[in-house]
Amino acid sequence: GFFCEANQVVTSYHIIDGLDNITVVTENDNEYAAKVIACDARYDIALLEIEAKGQPVQWGNSDKVKLCSDVFIAGNPGGIGMSLTTGKVGWLKRTLPSTFASEMELDVSACFAIIMV
Repeated sequence: GFFCEANQVVTSYHIIDGLDNITVVTENDNEYAAKVIACDARYDIALLEIEAKGQPVQWGNSDKVKLCSDVFIAGNPGGIGMSLTTGKVGWLKRTLPSTFASEMELDVSACFAIIMV
């Protein structure tokens, strides 16, 4: 996940689904109990609140993303350690039958992506 506000963390819903106790581990290995503020299983997203302050991400503008833009996905899959995966934007503004929003298709598996424009 990532900090979207100083004490709020965005993560994937499937990561926290069914958990009674949620712990956020920051990049300096500090652990904090987290409370679910909001979640949406359909979009696989959850908003958590913790008793710590982090550096929020700086949001970009998805309207500026172009086909074949580079994509960088940083994460800690399965708690095995930090990893970085790269890919490309393969489709823009595609509406899929399973959703009601226009989406972006990547050629790499990702919950959240950093796209260089």
